[in-house]
Amino acid sequence: MNKLIIYSSILCVSFVQILNAQVQTRPLPKSGFEQRIHEAVYAIRLIDTHEHLMSEKDALASATDFSCLFTNYQLEDLISSGVAPETIYNTFKGKDASYPYGGEMATLAKNFPNVYIDMAWSALISPSYTMQYLQEFIETVPANKIMAFGGDSQTVEGAYGASILARETVEETLTRMVKNGYLTEEEALDIAKKILRENAISIYKLKF
Repeated sequence: MNKLIIYSSILCVSFVQILNAQVQTRPLPKSGFEQRIHEAVYAIRLIDTHEHLMSEKDALASATDFSCLFTNYQLEDLISSGVAPETIYNTFKGKDASYPYGGEMATLAKNFPNVYIDMAWSALISPSYTMQYLQEFIETVPANKIMAFGGDSQTVEGAYGASILARETVEETLTRMVKNGYLTEEEALDIAKKILRENAISIYKLKF
């Protein structure tokens, strides 16, 4: 009987050790991480991936009011900035985070190498949708395939307002993912730089 108890105890200890070995644990985030994420997100120089810009010819012929530049859909602004036309036409984007089909967009971006996610002005459509699917995108899609901001506005003021809301949704999403242990603070800061700036530069081959 004593031997049975000993063997049972050894078996239980071994089972617990196996379970512990299979569980990946992360250290708790350091105090003040919310403020550090906030400061980092607002320090990033955004790349705006989606605006309504008229052609250069029309812009030069129009009034001098700068807000008149933000009036139409145009690909010419990207081409004139140095992006090769084949880069644009051979790259597929799901703009506005494919509202309201975020799950389908994640599947496409995850499985097809030339499909990218452009969240554009999804934060203006629905902040809650944007935060829900930004988290899902981060969990399922390579982080270098997500672009988190495009103002999709017709005025400079509108683009600025959209940029504030985009930063807020990115900040809140990343803060929550650090708090629940899915991301470390360092991973969150790296993702913020990618989705707000670096990915757009890489995908569109922008030069500054």
